[in-house]
Amino acid sequence: MQARQMADASGDPRSLVLVGRAQHRAGDNAEAHKTFMAAYQALNRQSQNSRSDRVGSVGEIVDGLASAGAFSAAVSISKEIDDHNRPRWILRVIKEEARQGDVRALRQALPLALEMARAVTPFNGTYATDLAKALGEAGLMDDAKSVLGIAQENADRLSGWPRMDALTTMRAAQMALDDKEGVAKMEKAMQRETAIFNDERAQWSSQEGDAGKLAKAITLLEQADASADLKAEKELVQRASDVLGNEGMMMAVVTIWMRYSPSRQNREVAIGEIARGNFAAAMTAINSLKGVQKDAGLDRLARAQADAGQLKPAFDTANAIGDPFIRAPALIWILGGYRTH
Repeated sequence: MQARQMADASGDPRSLVLVGRAQHRAGDNAEAHKTFMAAYQALNRQSQNSRSDRVGSVGEIVDGLASAGAFSAAVSISKEIDDHNRPRWILRVIKEEARQGDVRALRQALPLALEMARAVTPFNGTYATDLAKALGEAGLMDDAKSVLGIAQENADRLSGWPRMDALTTMRAAQMALDDKEGVAKMEKAMQRETAIFNDERAQWSSQEGDAGKLAKAITLLEQADASADLKAEKELVQRASDVLGNEGMMMAVVTIWMRYSPSRQNREVAIGEIARGNFAAAMTAINSLKGVQKDAGLDRLARAQADAGQLKPAFDTANAIGDPFIRAPALIWILGGYRTH
């Protein structure tokens, strides 16, 4: 209480937010609720805030209220956040409601969350799939699948690499929900998008100028991605950069091409399977990778196995890492597991 009185006297909203967080960590959510509301009032007394500063400050207060279980207040205050930024804070409220097991509050917030999921903007492209995963984790599987339906509608309104991004995030959500049929359908849709991209590349390769350079650079990047030799990989990437002759163009090409990279897709699969605890499926995906990418996947898997108490498999996975500078930290992590399991 004394800390809040001091922060109140200073009139600093950020200080009050820090006090509220400390009260929440101490288990006094009722007092934390009051402190976060005091922070909001202090913020309203300040007129010199820039728009971006205010959005961030209001978001921190919304986050604090959600952590303290004051969900109605959090949703209400979030109304003054603009449409581009509000979805991520509402998602934070939804996740906290799910974490705390407050299904009633979750149901109350769901109509607003669904309304936001129907909006397609560059700022909330993964909002629907993130929402679906949160609902699935709360056990609301029917609602989660409804949200994925909205995500599918959104994806169908896109084309090119933005659509590929949407399909990739949808597949990750379906994996998290253990929707095997949905994953299979999504992988077919991604294969179709990749085929369209490859057809476009074939057309570029027969052209002169920038289009021809683009096709050649992507071919070199593919060869680099498939190389198990780090030195050869770097040389191929450098050749691709030389073909384009422009660093900005190189970054743009890499950014787009990575959406269609088989190794990138396999990495996404491995990450999803690790998150689900399906380590055998993760290993299958990792084994399709090469070089540093494979070692990084094995490192991630070994640590997850150790955290799950599967120490013998974790050691086997870590010892399969080729790079000693990646293998050693993984083994140290697993040895830490021996002290806790």
